Amino acid sequence: MNVYKISELLESLKASQKDGFEYVTLSILDPDDDIDCETVCLNYVCDASSTEEDMIDSVPLPDGYSNY
Repeated sequence: MNVYKISELLESLKASQKDGFEYVTLSILDPDDDIDCETVCLNYVCDASSTEEDMIDSVPLPDGYSNY
């Protein structure tokens, strides 16, 4: 299971909402030669002709955190 920072996800979601986007599709990009961690891809959709993409990399949990 991969972990993402809530603050990074919220920042992306709030900024896109402020820019007028109403919907988002989520997909996961597996690690490859260029990226050594899993990445969540957020594709924002405002209407049929307006989309925007943002990507957020997974992070390791800091020491002291428990991964359930």
